[in-house]
Amino acid sequence: FGGSGNDSLFGGLGNDSLSGGLDNDTLLGGSGNDSLSGDSGNDSLRGGLGNDSLFGGSGNDTIVGVDPTSSNPGVNEIDILTGGAGADTFVLGDSSNAYYVGQGWFGFNDYAVITDFESGTDTIQLHGAIGDYIFGANFISMNTPSLEVIAIVTDTYTTADLIFV
Repeated sequence: FGGSGNDSLFGGLGNDSLSGGLDNDTLLGGSGNDSLSGDSGNDSLRGGLGNDSLFGGSGNDTIVGVDPTSSNPGVNEIDILTGGAGADTFVLGDSSNAYYVGQGWFGFNDYAVITDFESGTDTIQLHGAIGDYIFGANFISMNTPSLEVIAIVTDTYTTADLIFV
């Protein structure tokens, strides 16, 4: 538990529970099925390898369910991403990779679930360009023959809520 002040917490191996507490914290889950809670402040949460649950809490948080440095970020992971209050950024890709792109199977084995998206306030960051994706009412998939689902969004979003890198 981080407590007050700007904390950096790393879970390492195994299934970890990390809580940032007050202020602007950085939480890294590492490998394993981790539970991360930023609590208050503008926090940065990165789940790492495994099926992780991330909760930003209040503040403008950046939430990444995967280890972006892995060779195929998000493969065989199902991560639960919850922003909480504030303008949160849910990261599903970076300038190098789209996350949660498995080996077919239509995304049944690897995707993020964004549980509380607030259109007009929160954003979803994706790799590439808008044409690389197919957008449904409550899902985002890669524009490939297998329609690889990378995210389920339980609330309404629009393409104006998307950021491409």
